[in-house]
Amino acid sequence: MSRIDPLEPPYEPEDEAGILRWIHPEADFEPPTLFRILQRHPDLTRRLQAVGGRLHVGGLLDDRDREVLVLRTCGRVSCAYEWGSHAAFHGPRAGIDHALAEALAIGREPALVLDDRERSLVRFVDELEESGALSQATWDGVGRFLDAEQRIEALVLVGWYRTMCLLCNTLLLVPEPWMRPWPADVPESRRRAGP
Repeated sequence: MSRIDPLEPPYEPEDEAGILRWIHPEADFEPPTLFRILQRHPDLTRRLQAVGGRLHVGGLLDDRDREVLVLRTCGRVSCAYEWGSHAAFHGPRAGIDHALAEALAIGREPALVLDDRERSLVRFVDELEESGALSQATWDGVGRFLDAEQRIEALVLVGWYRTMCLLCNTLLLVPEPWMRPWPADVPESRRRAGP
């Protein structure tokens, strides 16, 4: 049970529209609990959607790059809910299979699966999570693959998903049935307390 009750159907028309604005047109699952909780604050939801939606539609990052960054961020902060959503829906659409999604969550360097570009993205997230900034070497390393504008977007993306993970973990959201289950072999030190 989450710390805040989500809206339940039947929704008011404004609430239904707000919830559905989060949902990808090809999604065939019920609106996630997170979106139904956020819609309790419609003004905030509209502001969040203005940023979050643009990170997935019309952004400068390649879909696969974006999902490597998202899945690694979710893994680093042990967010089973957001990781499970991306591992089930957005990741496969970007060509990320089950093994890679799990490796990104578990925290092992999936050297046999990642190319140099993706390894630089993993280092990008890892260093941000460890220090809150990037060394010149990591900045330059990812710069071999991303231009300045893409690196700005990558920073915002990691920050955005850090925020979304903070919401999910603090609200004690339990992954939805359609989401990928959190990998069983995540090290104990990376498991969070909760449901």
